[in-house]
Amino acid sequence: MVLISEKTKRKYRKLFKRIWEKKMLYLFLLPAIIWYFIFCYIPIGGLILVLKDYSFAKGIWGSPFSEPIFKNFIMFFDNPLLGSMIKNTVVISVLRLTLFPLPIVLAIMLNEVKHPRYKKLVQTVTYFPFFISWAIITSMLEQLLTPYGQGGPLYGLLTMFDNSNTIKYFLVDANYFHPILLISGVWKTLGWNSIIYLAAITGINPELYEAAKIDGAGRFAQIRHVTLPGIRVTIGL
Repeated sequence: MVLISEKTKRKYRKLFKRIWEKKMLYLFLLPAIIWYFIFCYIPIGGLILVLKDYSFAKGIWGSPFSEPIFKNFIMFFDNPLLGSMIKNTVVISVLRLTLFPLPIVLAIMLNEVKHPRYKKLVQTVTYFPFFISWAIITSMLEQLLTPYGQGGPLYGLLTMFDNSNTIKYFLVDANYFHPILLISGVWKTLGWNSIIYLAAITGINPELYEAAKIDGAGRFAQIRHVTLPGIRVTIGL
C-alpha cells in the first residue's frame, strides 16, 4: 500500500481546487483532447503491425506475428536502398531547415505593404496553393515539365537556357529531385506558414514603431529593432 504524505495531499487538493475554479477554461480544451485521442493515440495500436505478417482479411489484431518476431526489421535493415533512403531523409530535412526564414520574410514584407487591396491579393495568391493536394500538384508538375509533344511550358523555358538537344525527363532525373521537391514545397506552404508570423507582427504595440520613427529609424531599422525582436518568441516556438 502506497502512503501519501499530508504535504502531497494538500498539493493535490490545491490542484483540484484550481481546476474546479477554472473548469470552464478546461472545457475549452475538451475538443482538442478528443481530437488528439482519436487521431493520435488510438492509431498507436497500429504500431504492432511492425511485428506481424499483416493480412487485410484478418485485420490488425487478427494477423499472426512474424516468424521470427523481428523479421520486418531485418528486412528493412537488409534493404540495399537503406543508405540512400537515410541520406535523402537527412538531406531533405537540412535543405528545408535552410528555407525556414522564408515565411518570416514573406510575413514582414506583407506587413510593410500599406495598400490593403494589394495586400489581400498577395495573401490570397500565396495562401491558395496550401489547399491544393499533393496529388494535384504532382499532376501539374508532370504537365509543366513533360517533354512530350511540344513540351510543357516550364520544360520549354528550362531547355531554352540549355544548348543540348537531349530530351530531359525532369521528374525522373535524380539531379532534379531535390530542387523540384523543395521549390514545390515552398510554393505550396510558404503563404500558409507565414500566417502565424503575420499574426505575431500585428500584435506588436504600434507605439514602438512610433518611438522608433521619432528616433530616426527607417523601415529596415524598424524591422531589425522592433519587428524581429517582437516575433522572436514565435520564431523560437
